[in-house]
Formats: sequence, C-alpha cells, structure tokens
Amino acid sequence: MPVEPLTATQTVVAGADFAIKQGTGILSYLTRKYGYVKRMQENYDKLMKEYNKLCAQEEDVRDKLERNETEVEETNECKLWRNEVKKIKDDINELKTE
Repeated sequence: MPVEPLTATQTVVAGADFAIKQGTGILSYLTRKYGYVKRMQENYDKLMKEYNKLCAQEEDVRDKLERNETEVEETNECKLWRNEVKKIKDDINELKTE
C-alpha cells in the first residue's frame, strides 16, 4: 500500500522531533551529572567547612552541659539535636573512608 508523501513527511518530522527532544533531555541530564562531578571537590570542601562548624557547635553545647550538669538538665530538644549530629558525623566519617 503506497504511503502519501505528505503523510510520510509528517511521520518523519514527528519522529525527528521526538528524537531531538529525547536527545536534548539526555544531553541535559549528562550536563548536570558532569557539573556535579566537576564541582565535586568544591562541594566536598563546602561540606567539610559546614561539618567543622557543626562539630564546634556540638563541642560548645557539650561543654556547657558538663559545666552545668548539676544545675541544668539536658532538654529533649537538645538530646534530639545531639543524636542528629552524631548521625551526621557518622555519615561524614563513612564518606571520608570511601
């Protein structure tokens, strides 16, 4: 069965349009992934800077708790925060060993 030239052209154009859109999506995805890898050291440095700040804050809180141990009881919010800090520190230490 012969195909009309106009129908064949429309089909080819639609297929090409679909392929271009898919290719653009893949290219965009790969570009983002390349950007992540390219900035990995920069991102790691930022992470470590924030990690060091967090460790300093944790140390300050721990020192205050130890100094005021007989006068002040640790709040539930503080306990929760310290547990979260411990989890973050564990995650960072795991990341360092990878």
